[in-house]
Amino acid sequence: GGSASEAMMRFLAVCLAVLSTWTAGQETESGRADLLIENLNYEALTSEEISALAPALAAEIAKAVGLPLDEVEDVAGTASSCSLEIGTTRNSWMPSTWPDAPAGTSTLVSAILDLPSSMSYIAEQALGTSSFESTLRQTVESNTGKNSAALTSDQVKVAAVVVYQAPEEKITDSTYSSGGGSGFQVSGETWKWIGIGVGALVLVLIIVCAVRGSFSSASSRRNQNASYLEASGYDDDDVPIWEEPSRLFRTKGTGH
Repeated sequence: GGSASEAMMRFLAVCLAVLSTWTAGQETESGRADLLIENLNYEALTSEEISALAPALAAEIAKAVGLPLDEVEDVAGTASSCSLEIGTTRNSWMPSTWPDAPAGTSTLVSAILDLPSSMSYIAEQALGTSSFESTLRQTVESNTGKNSAALTSDQVKVAAVVVYQAPEEKITDSTYSSGGGSGFQVSGETWKWIGIGVGALVLVLIIVCAVRGSFSSASSRRNQNASYLEASGYDDDDVPIWEEPSRLFRTKGTGH
């Protein structure tokens, strides 16, 4: 009946909401952004300048990649901040083309980003644009002053950018085995697509239930109208011929 269809639709809607929340959680992971800032000598920065630059640069990074400010952290995990290090620092994920910065000429800005899965390339492109470089230059100057000893040139620029996301780990508690074998492991990416597929199936079932419910309601109304007309002694022969000309072409059945 109608109540059963409504109960099924409510159940499927709850399932879809749960699956959407679950897949959203699966699609987010931490990424590491490193920017080599040329003509900003880290070794000449004062502690006050570093304290001012860390949150200011984090805010510009958040805007550029489209994240809330509290989803940008320094390497120690402090929200709404980023880390500044000597420009000669090298990390294992930096590409082989990463420039060798001469000592005393640059600063490495690093941040942890709570990025959606597989978005590192887009974030990297956003941080490498000339508009971001111009904004970063203004931010550096406003938080250090144009006469700061850390500024080796009036053209602070982004010499290199990398946004790195570690490959997804295997889900070790989802291992299936038989006959004492080592079994196989299902990766987080596989679970993500399984969740999306199940969510799509649930959505289709909801639509089917809604369509069936509307047809059932329409059929019920037609049956009620027919019952009412029959109970009222309605006969289409009572309708004047000018209101229903098609009756001229009907053939009366033989009596029983």
